[in-house]
Amino acid sequence: MKTKQIFILLIIISCVVTIGCSAETSSDLFVQGTVTSAVTGDSIAEANIDISEYQNCGGFEDWDCIQLVASYTDSNGHYGPIHVILDGNFAITASKEGFLTKSASLSPGRHTINIVLIPTN
Repeated sequence: MKTKQIFILLIIISCVVTIGCSAETSSDLFVQGTVTSAVTGDSIAEANIDISEYQNCGGFEDWDCIQLVASYTDSNGHYGPIHVILDGNFAITASKEGFLTKSASLSPGRHTINIVLIPTN
């Protein structure tokens, strides 16, 4: 009898976790896109993509960032979709050795953000 109760409890917990994880709210962030070179227009493979929550919204330079997701682009320069479940303001940052780092602010919602990086030389 005890085994049956544990099994039913596990099913209930599994259902709650699944429903909680799949439900989209107005504070969710979904972002995807492509990273390319400003000079050649070519896609940039293995560029770092970071999604952060920022506070102290006094100005773009004054961000106090908390990194939430670290990802990178594929061989075609594509990243995402990245899904973040958190209420707040977000920043996306793309970086790659040999290019200037670029950041932009994001609000919750669904976004396609194509990022163009400028070579340093």
